[in-house]
Amino acid sequence: MSDGPHRSLPMRRAWKKVAEQADNKNYKIPKLADMLSHALVEDFRKEVPVDVVRLVKEQFLGRGNDLFPDQKGHDLANIQRLVNGYPMAGTLLDCATQELRAGNLGPQGLADTVKVTLYERSLAARRDVEEHYRRHPESSQARAAKVRDRMTIALQNAPFEVAAQYALRNEAFPRQKGSQHGGLDEGPDI
Repeated sequence: MSDGPHRSLPMRRAWKKVAEQADNKNYKIPKLADMLSHALVEDFRKEVPVDVVRLVKEQFLGRGNDLFPDQKGHDLANIQRLVNGYPMAGTLLDCATQELRAGNLGPQGLADTVKVTLYERSLAARRDVEEHYRRHPESSQARAAKVRDRMTIALQNAPFEVAAQYALRNEAFPRQKGSQHGGLDEGPDI
């Protein structure tokens, strides 16, 4: 008998922790949302090359080519060669293209681009975790649905704006510290 379906999940360790917490009702949703944000920022840092982030930032924050707004879309097309083999970088590029076409420029456009990129990745990760739980021999359809539902609630509570800021700075998302109790009388968090 294994320790649970999350152990064999073919994803990074941070996502295995998210799946483990989503499977265990003793973990509160804010803690799960925190772990989910940590996993997303970790994915961004590992799957989006720094050069791609720099070039996308230049598109939103300007390089003085505001006289030729169509040039921004052309520049993004040239970045495409850098994202080959990096699915999350490709998603970032697609989101950046949409934001620029909508005229959402500047720091807010950049933040919205990264936020949507993280959100898209979170939806894909939720589907991957649910599918893994559905197929795992030690799991059931009801258990997979419970994990999916808890991850959905965590997504609704996740601080995507804050996670986007950490991703843009190429810094790890800080994990929430669990509360420590000094005696038996204090009991668990409720």
